[in-house]
Amino acid sequence: MQKKSNSNVLPEEKLLTLLRNGEESAYRDIYKRHYAILCHYAQTFLRDGFLSEAVVNDTIYHLWEIRENVLITSSLRQYLMSAVRNRCLNYLKANRRENASLEDAVRVYLGEEVVLGKMLAQEQEKALMDAIEDLPEECRTVFKMSRFESLSYIEIANLLGISVNTVKYHIVRALKTLREKISR
Repeated sequence: MQKKSNSNVLPEEKLLTLLRNGEESAYRDIYKRHYAILCHYAQTFLRDGFLSEAVVNDTIYHLWEIRENVLITSSLRQYLMSAVRNRCLNYLKANRRENASLEDAVRVYLGEEVVLGKMLAQEQEKALMDAIEDLPEECRTVFKMSRFESLSYIEIANLLGISVNTVKYHIVRALKTLREKISR
């Protein structure tokens, strides 16, 4: 018995050709095919779902930015996995000192009473939610759609009638602002 092939799935070579030609449908297809596995892979390095998603989004978006000149000698998935691994390792290296401080804080936190820990967690969650609400309106909307509704950059752009670059700008701006406010 012969297997039926899914006529909607483009061969990788055709997909890459469409991507190089600037076809957004190719970008969406790459995103759909590889996003989940790349997030899982990034999480093995970063152990942070939120950060893993940001790394994967940035990696796939970077592929779009360099699409005309990208040279992929292996499979697209291998290329993306290598790119995600490199971004994760670069992030971990850049934040080694910060991570050491975080580990110390976690050790202290775990040594405290459970009640005190719960109060602190509630305070931090409230601080984060307040910081999100303090973001400029469009920035806050884009951020919430990305993080709370799990929409892709392209889906957000289409829903709000803005460019993918604008979505990316708002996500980067939101993350930077939230990091600054929360670190205080």
